[in-house]
Amino acid sequence: MNERVVRYMLRLATAGMVFVAVSGPAPAAAQSVEIWPWQNIQQTVNSWPAGTTFYLQAGVHRMQTITPRSRDRFVGAPGTVLSGARELTSFGRSGAYWFASGQTQQGSLLGAQCDPGYPRCGYPEDLFFDGMPLRHVDNIGAVGPGTFFFDYPSDRIYFWDDPTNRNVEASVTARAFQGYATDVLISGLIIEKYATPVGEAAVAVGTRWTLQYSEVKLNHYAGVGTGVESKLYYNSIHRNGCFGIIGAGEYAIVEGNEISYNNFARFNPYWGAGGTKFVYTYGLTVRGNSSHHNGGPGLWTDIGNIYTLYENNTVEDNERGGIFHELSYDATIRYNTARRNGVNKPWPYWTTGAGIEILDSPNVEVHGNVLEDNWQGITGLDDHRGSGPYGPYTLKNLYVHDNLITSRLTDAGSGRTGIIDMDTYTAYVLGNNRFVNNQYVLGNPNGHYFMWFGGERTQYEWQNYGNDVGAAVGVAPTEGVKYLSDESFSQLWNGWGPAERNRSNGETGASDGRQISLDGVTYTKGIGVHSDSQLNWQLYGQCSTFSAVIGVDDEVGARGSVIFQVYVDGSSGS
Repeated sequence: MNERVVRYMLRLATAGMVFVAVSGPAPAAAQSVEIWPWQNIQQTVNSWPAGTTFYLQAGVHRMQTITPRSRDRFVGAPGTVLSGARELTSFGRSGAYWFASGQTQQGSLLGAQCDPGYPRCGYPEDLFFDGMPLRHVDNIGAVGPGTFFFDYPSDRIYFWDDPTNRNVEASVTARAFQGYATDVLISGLIIEKYATPVGEAAVAVGTRWTLQYSEVKLNHYAGVGTGVESKLYYNSIHRNGCFGIIGAGEYAIVEGNEISYNNFARFNPYWGAGGTKFVYTYGLTVRGNSSHHNGGPGLWTDIGNIYTLYENNTVEDNERGGIFHELSYDATIRYNTARRNGVNKPWPYWTTGAGIEILDSPNVEVHGNVLEDNWQGITGLDDHRGSGPYGPYTLKNLYVHDNLITSRLTDAGSGRTGIIDMDTYTAYVLGNNRFVNNQYVLGNPNGHYFMWFGGERTQYEWQNYGNDVGAAVGVAPTEGVKYLSDESFSQLWNGWGPAERNRSNGETGASDGRQISLDGVTYTKGIGVHSDSQLNWQLYGQCSTFSAVIGVDDEVGARGSVIFQVYVDGSSGS
C-alpha cells in the first residue's frame, strides 16, 4: 500500500478524535434552508448557524466543495446532483483530433501503479462523454476512439470522438465534502465526477457523520472515505476510479450499501484498488453490503485493523477476491456469501482470488459462510511480514468452521481451501489454525482441493492432517444447485420479525438469529421463520427438483411444533 494512502487514512482517523458517548443521528436542526443549483452552497452554509438543515433542490450543482459545521444536515430532493465536472461546449480541431482549450485544472499528482494500457491512472482529471469516462493516455499520438490526452502545459484536452450533440464534461473540483465538523448528515444526493487525487475521497465522511441513501459514482480515486464512528447506510457506491470506499478510524459502520464496478481508471489491484480498503480501524462493522464486479477485492481490510466484523455481505465476481483481511488482527467473518471471485484467475496454486482470504492476521474466526466457485475457497497465508500496532503480523488462531464451500473449477491450482506458510512449518504446527466441520461440494472428490504442509492435498490427506474430520464432502452436480435462501422472495410474510436468510428466526430485528441447527446438525444455508408464515419464489423454470430439510430449530427445544406445506406450480406436498 502506498504511503500517501496510509497518511491520508491516518489523518481521517485522527482528525477531531474526541471520544464521547454519542451515537445515532444528530439532534433535529433548528432551521432549514433551500439551496438551488445556481447558488453557492458554501456561502449559503456560512450564512446560517451550525445545525441547520440544507435542502438541496433538484438539478446539477456544479464544482462545489462543502465544508459543513457540526450538526449540519444536507438533504437532496430527487434528482439532486453534486458534480465536480465542468460542461465543455466549445471545441476546436487539430488535424485528426478535437480539443477543448482553457483547461487550467491540474490536481495533485501522486505515485500510482497502473494496469497496462492505462498510463495516467494516477492523474485525477477525467473526461466524460454522455456520462461515461474515457481512458487517459500519455501522449497525443495514442489518442483514438474512447481516449483523451490532457496536455497540461498548453491547457488543452485532446480527444478523438466527435463531441457534436454529446454531453462532454471534464472533472475539475477535487472534493464534494470535507472538514473536521462532527455529527453531519448527508442524505439523498448523487455525488459524481470529482477529480479526487490518489489517496483521497470525494466524500470525506468525518467523525460521527452519516452518509445515507446516496449515489456516489465516477469520482477519480475513491468515492467515500470513512473516519471515527462514520456510518454509511444504503448507498450505491459504484464506478469510481480506484476504490468505492477507503477509510480508517474507530467504530465505523458500513451497512446495506451496493459497492460495484469500481476501478474504472484501472489502478493495479495488487498496488491497491477494488470495492473497499480500510486501514488502522478499530471495531469496524461491514454488514449486509453487496460488493460485486470491482477491479480488485470486494471487501478489503489491510494494515493494522482490529476487531473487524464482516457479516451478511454478498461478494460476487470481483477480480482479485471476495473478503480479504490482510496484515491485521482479530476479526469475525460470518454469514457472508461469496461467489465467483477471482475472476481474473490470479496466481494458480496460491491463496489469492479466494472467496475469503486471511493474510498474516491472527485471531480470525470464519464461520457460517457460503462460498461457490471462487478461484480459491477459504485460504490463509503466512509470509512473515513483521509487526504492527498490536503485535506480529502472523497467521495464528485461525478458526474456520461450519462453512459450505462449493468448488467446481477444473483449472490447475484453483478451487483450493487451506493454508500456505512460507517457512512450511509455523502456521501448521505452532499456529493453532483449525478447519472444523466445514462442508464441501467438489467437482472431483479425488481432486487436490486442499493445501497443507506445503503441498496440494486430497480430501483424504486433508482429513488425515486433522482438518474437517468427519465433515461431509459431496460431488457437485453438473447442472448446479440453487438455494432458496439466495433467491429473491416474490412475496413473504412472517409471524415474528423478518424471515432470516441462513440463520434461525430471531427477534424483531434483521440478522439477529442464530446458526440454524436441527437435531444437532448445523446448516450454513436455510431460512428461519416463525408461524404463521408464507414464503413465495418465482423461479422461472430454472429447477427440475426440490429438496429440503425442515424442522423446529434446536434453540426452541421441545416447546414447538410445526405444520408445513410446499407448493410447486400450484400442487402441494407435506
